[in-house]
Amino acid sequence: MKIRQINYIYPNGSNYIYESDLSYTTSNSESYILFNSFNQKWIRLDYIGKFICNQLNKYKSMRILKENTLSKFNISEDCFYEDIRGFIEYLIKNNFYTFKNKKNKKELKFNTKKNKDIQNYPLNTIYIRLTNRCNLNCSYCFNKTYRNNNSDNAISNKIIIKRLKEFKYFGGHTVAFTGGEPTLYNEAKIIQLLEESENIGLKNVLLTNGTILGNLNLKKIISYIDTLQISLDSMNNKTLEKLWGTSKYTYENILNTIKKIDFLIGKLNKSINIILTPIVTKININEVPILIDDIKGIIKNANFNWYLNKYQKIGIDKIDELYSLDKSDYSIKMLKIFQKNNNVGRSVQKVYDIFKNITQRKICKYPCKITCFPSFFIITNGDVFPCQALEIENLNLGNIKNNSIHALLNKKKFQDLLQNLNINKIEDCKNCELRYLCSSLCPSKKYKKNKKYGPLPEELNNCKNDLINLMWLETFKK
Repeated sequence: MKIRQINYIYPNGSNYIYESDLSYTTSNSESYILFNSFNQKWIRLDYIGKFICNQLNKYKSMRILKENTLSKFNISEDCFYEDIRGFIEYLIKNNFYTFKNKKNKKELKFNTKKNKDIQNYPLNTIYIRLTNRCNLNCSYCFNKTYRNNNSDNAISNKIIIKRLKEFKYFGGHTVAFTGGEPTLYNEAKIIQLLEESENIGLKNVLLTNGTILGNLNLKKIISYIDTLQISLDSMNNKTLEKLWGTSKYTYENILNTIKKIDFLIGKLNKSINIILTPIVTKININEVPILIDDIKGIIKNANFNWYLNKYQKIGIDKIDELYSLDKSDYSIKMLKIFQKNNNVGRSVQKVYDIFKNITQRKICKYPCKITCFPSFFIITNGDVFPCQALEIENLNLGNIKNNSIHALLNKKKFQDLLQNLNINKIEDCKNCELRYLCSSLCPSKKYKKNKKYGPLPEELNNCKNDLINLMWLETFKK
């Protein structure tokens, strides 16, 4: 049907128009995004596109749109049809609008039936705590209770490997070895687990503070891992001493270990990721971009990335006051610091990567009804929890000595958890039009406080705006 012959255009579901507060990062400062709740699509609009969509959302009439456009922009009728035609045809083609007067459901349809075929559950990463011991005394540590328990893994490697084989069979793809500080665990056992895990076909991740990593057989460790995640907080030794509660370890020693690892990666000709994961606090916020820049500068062979962890309150007033950052301006402040220190300039890709790391937000590739997919956390005595964030006794699923992965997946506690993670059951999120694209706010923190899943109130202050900024930046990448 020709545009001239269309009398009415109806929104296909609900259309929302947003403006990003990151507009200063690109040359086109006056641009917006149009988001459609029916098909979960969004596009960038200029000022005229915004005006047209607002008119269609409000009046749904081509006649009123034409009259108001001619009046506002002082153009002819022929010019209106010539210039506006392609844009409206694009909106209709991509299901933002329709010229058929039909009642459209305002949301995507999802299969709400319980998944009986548990083999299709999307297992991702299984975490294994090898030891509770740690050689640091971080004042901000949320895990002090376990760190003060000096026990090591009491489960044999044979049992662990058996469960990893099952995990792989049911679709799992990554195993992360953690602690405490995992490099304090028996070196021969670590290497055996890494080797067997690789033989099974799993990706290996080692999470470490890097302080004593250099004491291990790095050549063997590098041979079997795919990702090395290092929680280094600063290149200033005085800052490290304050954060870590010890002056025993220096930045220079950790840097030398990273250099040696990078050299071995080149020698072994293996693709390995090195991910820096600093805790960002009030006292090191200005040092973090310099740290990342310094580490990035010495890595020649590994794939380098970083992921920021904003300080989370631990409930000790003195420490929380010393380290806490205001969420409302944290991401913008960090973005500006990175732009200054890393010469980001107006590169949209770099701004996108930085903003995503700072806010710890991501957009779901496909609309998703469940907030997250827990893949199990095994602690030192063999007990299994849904994930690291839900190490809570009433969510203990059993022990790997007498529970297979299949049995764990079918546990009523686990199945009930999945039902409760439905985004439409989370009170603060169920009415947000962006909820099916949002997957980054951990729903466990609220559960620990009041047994309800969802983000904490302070996380909701800027969560929608962060996602809008990422959506907006995505439109410049296409």
